[in-house]
Amino acid sequence: MSEPVPPHAVYTDEEVVAFYSRFEEQRPAELAWVQENRELLGESRVLDLGVGAGRTTPLLMPLSRTYVGVDYSPPLVHAARERFPDADLRVGDARSMPWIEPASIDVVVFSFNGIDTMGSDDRALVLAEVFRVLRPGGWFLFSSHNQDAHGYRRLARFERPRLSRVWLKRTARRLSALARHARMRRDEVFGDGWSIINDEAHDYRLMHFYATKEYQEQALAGAGFELAQVYRQDGRHWTGPDTESLDLHYWCWKRG
Repeated sequence: MSEPVPPHAVYTDEEVVAFYSRFEEQRPAELAWVQENRELLGESRVLDLGVGAGRTTPLLMPLSRTYVGVDYSPPLVHAARERFPDADLRVGDARSMPWIEPASIDVVVFSFNGIDTMGSDDRALVLAEVFRVLRPGGWFLFSSHNQDAHGYRRLARFERPRLSRVWLKRTARRLSALARHARMRRDEVFGDGWSIINDEAHDYRLMHFYATKEYQEQALAGAGFELAQVYRQDGRHWTGPDTESLDLHYWCWKRG
């Protein structure tokens, strides 16, 4: 059996850090959520988990009363600090943040499916820690891969042949990635409403968690959260079975 690549090793890799340092895209679901909650954010202490190289910092920091970004990759946090020297950006692990006081945060965000690099046990730790740091009635937004999406286990496509040095290099890299995928898929796990699979992210170097909306709702309820809204990938509200969105954004609040 192959050994899955630890997520931390991927997210401290020089090439991956360089990629995220250039990546600035803000996703339709995030923009829709911000538009609907601008007033709330203006009154909120915001904790931005999995901040990476600061992709969400310019989206959230200007709207927040206070803002803290956290990531467990020191090179990514360093890159974020270089881009946003005025932001409060820290190295930390979403599973345990003892330096944050209980009930001291109004809104927690964990974007870009960052929680999906973890298995069930670690996801439960994250939910428990988010619950701890949020005030009663505080809000949590996170995105997660949608297991109901058509072709969620699809393989990446090859480019059409163009006999050039660049094309040959890309093809060699893709073949190496597919060979890695053939090894790592032996470690895939499938449960009731969830799975952990080796998808194409970062050349098939990671295992990612996928789940149905029903599974996510049950997990949130068990952790003390009430689901308020689900955003489709295109930013629209979820109104029924969604087989098009590769991920969904869950907006929930802390009971009690």
